[in-house]
Amino acid sequence: MRVPASGAAAGEPPSTSATQVAVQVIDSQSVLVDHARIRSVAERAARREGAWGEISISLVESDRIAELNARYMGQTGPTDVLAFPIDGMVEFSASAPTPMIGELVVCPQVAAGRADNDVGAELDLLVTHGVLHLVGYDHDTEENAALMRQREFDLIGQSGAQA
Repeated sequence: MRVPASGAAAGEPPSTSATQVAVQVIDSQSVLVDHARIRSVAERAARREGAWGEISISLVESDRIAELNARYMGQTGPTDVLAFPIDGMVEFSASAPTPMIGELVVCPQVAAGRADNDVGAELDLLVTHGVLHLVGYDHDTEENAALMRQREFDLIGQSGAQA
């Protein structure tokens, strides 16, 4: 379990060029979503954690995320978000190549099924949750799950009751 970057717990990003985060959204599913909002949520969460680099977010149908869930997590059926850290948190260096923080795979169909009324807010939570996984958070223990839920709340004002 990682600890938020200095300043991040107070909601302030570090003041270095290491806060540069680029997010690419690849949409291959049918639910209408706001790509700019998804990018903004991911960028803000990563910057506030002190991350720098690139994040790829793939929006997929429920059958595709079910395949990935079975292959990589050993679970059956669709899930809402999968996080695949690649470089994760890397110390900033002006001379180093830009790191690939990781990739998120998000299923807006599952999000829509779980959202009360606001699919956008549910996607905000899923993207934030996924970014936290990319930078080192986990919910493998009750204590870590509570820390992750608190960080979600700090970042977007909401949290998942479960991971």
